[in-house]
Amino acid sequence: MNKYLVLVALLTATPTFAGDSEISGFIGGLLGGDLDQLEAGNITSSFKNGIVYGVRGGWYGHPLAVEGSFAYAPSGLTGVVEDNVFVMDTRVTYLDANLLLIILPTAVSPFVTGGVGLQSFVFQGDIAPAALFNVDLVTVNKFGFNFGAGIKANIKRATLRLDIRDHMTTFTQDDFGLLGQIAEIAGFTFDETVHNVEVSFGVGFRF
Repeated sequence: MNKYLVLVALLTATPTFAGDSEISGFIGGLLGGDLDQLEAGNITSSFKNGIVYGVRGGWYGHPLAVEGSFAYAPSGLTGVVEDNVFVMDTRVTYLDANLLLIILPTAVSPFVTGGVGLQSFVFQGDIAPAALFNVDLVTVNKFGFNFGAGIKANIKRATLRLDIRDHMTTFTQDDFGLLGQIAEIAGFTFDETVHNVEVSFGVGFRF
């Protein structure tokens, strides 16, 4: 136990490099939010948990840092109609620009972050059970927001980080074109703000 305490003390006592550029790759999970208003009749839909991965890069000083990030989740929204007769799935992409507030000027430091960006959702449909037919039903591109927190550790020129971010997207009926009109006739609505929470671990280097 004492060895671990000494290691943490050494890391936190070491100042970070001022004004470093940094790039990192990350992987983690996307904890889905619900489209509650679609849960009716024989249709159930929700953003399910899935893998997310991507890259981040930017300039990191103290107390402020700026970064851009690209995140991709191959499976986002899932919907089931009539006992798997029709299954809808979604690919999700986030392209964000964020401002970070670095709380401590040390090699290990927590941070908070917020930003805006382009969020893309490609809705696909399958006729089950044999996936006889697959087609991109509609692509929805939206500007959205994200906010969160994490912790960074600088070890020489290497970096380790843990991020938790909430990606917020507001959908409206008009975003879905003909699919939205059909859903409206059937008595469903797509008007809702969805929260997709990302929990990810990254490894990178400073230069």
